[in-house]
Amino acid sequence: MTNTENATTAADEKLIARLSGRILNQRYRLMEPIAIGGMAIVFKARHEELGDLCAVKIIRESEASREKLLQRFRREAQVTRYLAQSTPYIISIYDFGAEADIGFFYVMELLNGKPLSALLKVPQMPPPYLWSCRIFANLCEALAVVHQAGLVHRDIKSENVFLHKTPDNREIVKLLDFGLVRPIFHQEAALTTYGRVMGTPEYMSPEQCRGPSKEQFAQGINHLDGRSDIYSLGVLFYQSLTGTVPFPMANHGESGITQVMAGHVQRIPTPPAEKRPDLHIPQTLSDVVMRALEKKPEARFQTMLGFRNALLASVGMSP
Repeated sequence: MTNTENATTAADEKLIARLSGRILNQRYRLMEPIAIGGMAIVFKARHEELGDLCAVKIIRESEASREKLLQRFRREAQVTRYLAQSTPYIISIYDFGAEADIGFFYVMELLNGKPLSALLKVPQMPPPYLWSCRIFANLCEALAVVHQAGLVHRDIKSENVFLHKTPDNREIVKLLDFGLVRPIFHQEAALTTYGRVMGTPEYMSPEQCRGPSKEQFAQGINHLDGRSDIYSLGVLFYQSLTGTVPFPMANHGESGITQVMAGHVQRIPTPPAEKRPDLHIPQTLSDVVMRALEKKPEARFQTMLGFRNALLASVGMSP
C-alpha cells in the first residue's frame, strides 16, 4: 500500500470520486482515502449508527473471476480476524461484506501513525538499533501467532508494518496485509499459477525465490514454512539496522528482479556491523541477523520466538 500523499492516477481519482460519501451495507460511510495499492484502496470511514471511526479496504476490479476473487478476499479477512484475537500486534478486522456495484470489502481498525517504510526513506539515517530491537521483537511475537496457526505470511516488508500511536501516545507495531498467507503442509486447490512466484523480491527467502517443484504445485503442497518468514523478517531487520536491504533492486525490470532473487539464492550479504560501522551495531546483534539470513532453512532460527529471544539477548534486553 502507498500513502495518498503520493501522486494518484486519473483512474484512482475517478474511483475515489465515485466511492467518497457512499454508505456500505447501510452502516459504513466512506470518507477520504488513506491508502492506495495495486489490489485495493483503503478509506477512512464512520459507522452510521455508532459513530465509530474505522478503515474500509475495498478490493479493486481484477481479471480474476468473481468467485476466485471472493475466495481470496474472504480468506484474507477471516485469517486476519482470527489471528488478531491472539496478539495486539496484528491489525483487527471487524466486518466483511459486498456491494453489487463496488465489490468486496472488509472493515478494520483505524490506525494512527505511519508505516515502517516512512522511517526507512533515508538510507543514511536508519532508526536507532535499540528501537529496532523492540519493534522486531514484537513482530516476532506476531508472526509466532501466524505460524502457530499453521500459516506462512509470505509478504513481510516495510510497507506491511505499521507503527500505530494509541490514544495514550504509546507506539505499538501492527502487522498488515495477509493477502498472500498460505497454510503450511496443507493440500488445497491452488490459487496461483505454476511458475508465478508470489511476494516482494527484495524480501523473499531463497526457497520462495525458487518456488515449488512441479510435484508440490500439482499436489497443492506449500513448499514454504515459518522459516521462510524468518528469513524475510531478517531482511527487514537488516534494512532497519543499516538503511538498505541486503540485495537492493538496481532497476524495476525483469533483469532487476532476477538479479535480486539470484542474490537471495546465491550471495552472502555483508554483515550489518560491517555494512554500517558508523552506527556501532553490536557484533552480537549483527550475528543474529546473519543467522536469520542463512540460505538453508535448517541453519536459521527454527521459530520466531527463538529469533526474538536471540535478538533481545544480543543487546541485553529481556522479553
